[in-house]
Amino acid sequence: MPTTANMDVALDAVQSAFLRLDRRPAVFDREIREHVGAWQLAEPVPTDEIISQFTRHAGFIFDDDKVVLPLHEPDSAELTGEFLVYYPDYVVPCVVYYDFSRDDLARIPVDRFERTYPAWRIRYWHPSFEPPAEPAYVADSGAFSAPPRPDGPVTSEAPLDDDGESLIEELREMITAHEVAEREETRRHYERLPVGQFLEGRNGIAEVVVAGIEADEYGQQRIRLRIPSEAVDGPVDLTDDYGIYPGSEVLVGSLDGLAGFPAEAEVLGIEGRQLELSFYWDRGPENPELSAFELETDHRFVVAELLNPVPYRRKRDALRTIAADERKRGWLTGAATLGFEDGVDLPVSKSRLNKFQYGAAHDALRSTDVCCIHGPPGTGKTRTLVEIVKAACADDRRVLAVAHSNQAVDNLLVGDSTADQADPASIHGLVEAGEVTAARVGTNTTNDLVDERYAGEDLYQSDVVCATMSGAHRFGENIFDLAVVDEATQASIPDTLIPLVPAKRAVFAGDHRQLPPYHSSEHHDDEEMAISLFEHLLERYGEDIVTTLRTQYRMNEAIAAFPDEAFYDGALLHGTENRRWTVGSLPPLAARHVEGAERQTPSGSYFNEREAAVVADEVETLLEAGVIPADVGVITPYSGQVGKVRAALAGLDGLGPDDVEVATVDAFQGSEREAIVVSFVRSNPQGHSGFLTFPHEGPRRLNVAMTRARKRCVLVGNFDTLRTRAPTKAPEESAADVYQALYDHLVERDHLTRPG
Repeated sequence: MPTTANMDVALDAVQSAFLRLDRRPAVFDREIREHVGAWQLAEPVPTDEIISQFTRHAGFIFDDDKVVLPLHEPDSAELTGEFLVYYPDYVVPCVVYYDFSRDDLARIPVDRFERTYPAWRIRYWHPSFEPPAEPAYVADSGAFSAPPRPDGPVTSEAPLDDDGESLIEELREMITAHEVAEREETRRHYERLPVGQFLEGRNGIAEVVVAGIEADEYGQQRIRLRIPSEAVDGPVDLTDDYGIYPGSEVLVGSLDGLAGFPAEAEVLGIEGRQLELSFYWDRGPENPELSAFELETDHRFVVAELLNPVPYRRKRDALRTIAADERKRGWLTGAATLGFEDGVDLPVSKSRLNKFQYGAAHDALRSTDVCCIHGPPGTGKTRTLVEIVKAACADDRRVLAVAHSNQAVDNLLVGDSTADQADPASIHGLVEAGEVTAARVGTNTTNDLVDERYAGEDLYQSDVVCATMSGAHRFGENIFDLAVVDEATQASIPDTLIPLVPAKRAVFAGDHRQLPPYHSSEHHDDEEMAISLFEHLLERYGEDIVTTLRTQYRMNEAIAAFPDEAFYDGALLHGTENRRWTVGSLPPLAARHVEGAERQTPSGSYFNEREAAVVADEVETLLEAGVIPADVGVITPYSGQVGKVRAALAGLDGLGPDDVEVATVDAFQGSEREAIVVSFVRSNPQGHSGFLTFPHEGPRRLNVAMTRARKRCVLVGNFDTLRTRAPTKAPEESAADVYQALYDHLVERDHLTRPG
């Protein structure tokens, strides 16, 4: 419904128009209406939700808590000036009108109101009732007007002058660099970690023995290793159980300390418990002797994936295809002129979108090439994409809906849906409403609903096909009218080119103020930044191709205040309901200064046991305030702190080992909880904060950590360390100033507690 799609925007328009009218109590002749059978409704109006919306808007509440409910015309959303009054604190909560037949005020108990004629006169204040035309006051207010587009097409602000050859070559080198980096990361972990811990993190095979060695017709040595029957009970599937495929590169380590190990090999084949390998004899400082693999030996080995080359091959194929397509190559290089259609009838429903979401959907569907939707935390990015999918399918367009990970794809497809109830802000909600058909590429999902309903469905007959970016490789060029790319800022340019191949146009949605693709790990001494295609397009074409969502519905405004100021230029607005959310009487934002001792793990990560104890205290406070464990999350940038926090939480009465999720910032991106506790870990007088204060990525990591909480966010750390620039860093090499700004923000609002 246009006038009530968003209570922060549309109700403002209703109130503004209502105040300009001759306002008077609603008058009905109940006796006549009952006589002609026009008082009692056959189907109820969802009045509880309507009343709740007006109750949350201060402009419709009297000083004594009575709530004004404006009436609209019988068959349109235009206002009449008449109003009902809702009395929530009456002996029996009721709605009051003026009864003409009695010449007096009359009350309708709220539990019977939904089936009466007066309820029919406020039906358009509910999203499920859409009037035949947009009321004049909505158009006048601009509540749902699309943001103005620049006159004419959008041209690049920084086109490349060599037809993009340098960029194409740079992307080829990027793919190779990421391939090399993945191998090196695995090698580094093997060197630093105990074998058991290494295998646990890599899902590796804990023990294999020699099954044979032979040479093929070309003289290539083919070595067979197998899992002994006594090592694993029952049948074994090396691909499903260990993620090892033919073509994978693996690292083979010796449990007996043999020289030349670990060695690296390619998986030539898999059969039952057996791997057939070809070793890379040219890798490493020394190589194993072939005698290690003779049948009579009793040597034991471990095997873990070193690299799956398939995703890299798909990226190279996509880059080659895009480079050969003049139009799409132009998007990438800035040589293309991007367009937005004018005067088209767009089937975008205003019933579930606010002003900014509607503008973004409007632009996305009018774009003839590519456009971007910037969605800060909690602004309804996924909801907006679902509405774009719905409108595109209604316009007979086939849609490819993708994201960077299987979890993100499943969130776009089913959201919070269950087998019994569909999440309306998901593609599954559209399917259940009979508006689209959908299918999911692949079976790599942990969501039962996705597995049962969408995996294995016909990919070529469905209106919407959902896939990871890599999974979109299977489709030919331009077979989809539109690609909708969620979490687009978390994927590299080569990754995002894969779904660009099968789509004629694309919409990218994400937040370039959160973690980028291929960001640094906690073990790196320097930032290794890569940008997404979203950011690349922003650099090339500027703000003209970006629409920003501004109203956040996730968190209390006190939690959002610093991220809004530091990362979003103060542009965020707050939903009416969530802006005051709290956990009981606890303040929504709090910080505790802790001067514990930081220490390093064997793998090079950091932990701080004093902070872990404080985190446990804060979690206990939340549980005592009534928050259930599943609604509490603990975020720490360092993997070494995860185990320490879990150990500290184990001391709390009645708390199971997995009841409260404890994870890194990276793992929490895209998630939210009622309450979040953040442990920063680093604590030293020199101001060494590692990757927390990298100049580009550090602020993004802080942004993600702070914006996961709905009702309470607690920051635990040594703020003196965080806000001090290390002596080895120049000002432009450190984000300590951001932590200084955070410290000032906390102190000015009395949110920070220091010991003593």
